[in-house]
Amino acid sequence: MRAMILLTLALSLATCPNRALGEDSPSLDSIRWVLGDWTREKEKTANREKWKDIGGGVFRGIGSVVGRENGKVRSQESLLLVEMSGEIFYLAKVKQNPRPIAFKLTDFSNTHAIFENPDHDFPKRLEYRLREPGMMDVKVTGADGGFVIPFRKMKADDE
Repeated sequence: MRAMILLTLALSLATCPNRALGEDSPSLDSIRWVLGDWTREKEKTANREKWKDIGGGVFRGIGSVVGRENGKVRSQESLLLVEMSGEIFYLAKVKQNPRPIAFKLTDFSNTHAIFENPDHDFPKRLEYRLREPGMMDVKVTGADGGFVIPFRKMKADDE
């Protein structure tokens, strides 16, 4: 019986994604690479995300789409990455929703972070992936597809 319990425990640890021995819960430190000013320039608009560590287990972000000709903000969302009770949540407050939408961190490493909310209409999944230093992709997906925003880091000194 004891051997069966040890085997079950070993298999459980072996199949837990991105969890080293002794690492029971994620930490914002493991996704610190998201901090800074990120941009994606297109012909008529620019996507921007700006993330800062404000302490207390919170990263604050602002996501926006800005017109390149006039600099006018076309859309904006308030973002938070919050570490609480041994878990990390991505909170997004957009104008069209009366309350923030929460996504739970479900997988992470030193180059990616995946947040999911299967009950939300769109998106259901947000995947942040550091392709190389200074280059990050944000993949936004739902039941019927999605899109990828390739960001370039503007400033390295915000970390």
